[in-house]
Amino acid sequence: MADANIVVDITIPAESFELGRIFSDFQDLSVRFERIVPLRAELLPLLWVANEDRSEIKAALEEHPQTERVRSITTANDAELFEVGWEPDLNGLIRTMIETDARLLKAEGTAEEWEFRLRFATHEDLTAFNQAVTDQGIPLLLRQLHNPAESTDQSPLSSKQRETIEQAYHRGYFNVPRDSTVTDLADAMEISDSALSQRLRRGLSVLVRESLISEETGGGNAGK
Repeated sequence: MADANIVVDITIPAESFELGRIFSDFQDLSVRFERIVPLRAELLPLLWVANEDRSEIKAALEEHPQTERVRSITTANDAELFEVGWEPDLNGLIRTMIETDARLLKAEGTAEEWEFRLRFATHEDLTAFNQAVTDQGIPLLLRQLHNPAESTDQSPLSSKQRETIEQAYHRGYFNVPRDSTVTDLADAMEISDSALSQRLRRGLSVLVRESLISEETGGGNAGK
């Protein structure tokens, strides 16, 4: 059987996720794992935390019985990047992801809930993950399921355009007011301001064009 390569977007309450429970007492919190983190190499080592009480958050991580080390790496746009080393016998949702061969593509959380994007190679792996989560009593909301193998569509963006747009999004370039400038993004990606600006404009132009074409033909996810 060929790989199905299934991608699912799920939401779970923060209290049902190991890391979510650590952060549940912090309000106005935003946490994002640095993409893309291979689960088997090391358990979720890099995470961005945006909150006014980052020193208290670091202390909460250090005091957790399942963390071996916590190190602050850098800060950017009122967020701090932490490197966290977890105990190898970490249980719960993350252990289930590992045991069912899930690839973590995205993970973002608040004090109330966490959103994950996971990729599974087969339907059997996805079924095993869902069964294990159910057995543990973890309430899970499936927001979207997509099987790229069933579609012949290819991403209209180049890898560099996609990376640039994602960096712009995560660093608050599209916020009002903006949290970063073209120069900030260019410095982060180690390219010139001009190259960054051109790549960003071309990538956004592609996305707008594809979105309009999708709406005109009645296809895609333009309305989502």
